[in-house]
Amino acid sequence: MEKLILALVLCAALSISAARAEPPETPHLEFVKLYIEQLGAIEEIRDAAAKELVTDPDTQRVADCVHTMTQYQLELSTQISAMQGVHLSKPLDFLPEGIADFDKQKMGLYKQYSDGCAAILEGPKPNVDYGKLTASLPKINAQVEFIDQGIFKTAFKTAPAVFAALIEMTKTNSHNGLDHLIITKSEKAELIHRIKAIFGDKLNQNNQNYIVSAASVLEFYLEKKGYKCSDEPWD
Repeated sequence: MEKLILALVLCAALSISAARAEPPETPHLEFVKLYIEQLGAIEEIRDAAAKELVTDPDTQRVADCVHTMTQYQLELSTQISAMQGVHLSKPLDFLPEGIADFDKQKMGLYKQYSDGCAAILEGPKPNVDYGKLTASLPKINAQVEFIDQGIFKTAFKTAPAVFAALIEMTKTNSHNGLDHLIITKSEKAELIHRIKAIFGDKLNQNNQNYIVSAASVLEFYLEKKGYKCSDEPWD
């Protein structure tokens, strides 16, 4: 009887331990691919909004605002969920949540902006200060730009950190240096091709926005930093 009780206690302890165990680490290549695709999705919305600003009549601007801000919110919601599902080991464990936190801030501001545009689009209602509402939109936009600038400034830190997820950390070369990646030459070429396919000539432009800047930095590290791939010889 005592042995049975002991066995049951042991099974219960193992079950609790398994429930508390950390989720498996996300393959680093999949994380980097996700990062690239998320940058591309936001840039696609930005491009569409810029075209609408040029082609649509002034009377359509408020409706365009609602449409664009809703797109941003839906996309960011999906991206936040995806990033929160990423699990990296130290020292890169901060990256997914850090990226998601920026997205949460922006999504909240986009919602405020969308709500303001929607209220204007609906037309006059009692007890609504439309002057104040209209005046609040540039302020919200300034807050969005402030966050964009923050991400732009950290892009030169975030993108290299994302790239660092691809560095082989468990083995050094004969000079005790880290000069190999965990990906093959074909996988590296695929990443570079994907970045160029999404962003094209924007990668060579001056005054890049934070999205293109982040992609540009990552492409630079992949293509020009001189790291060897996992299927290349060690010295």
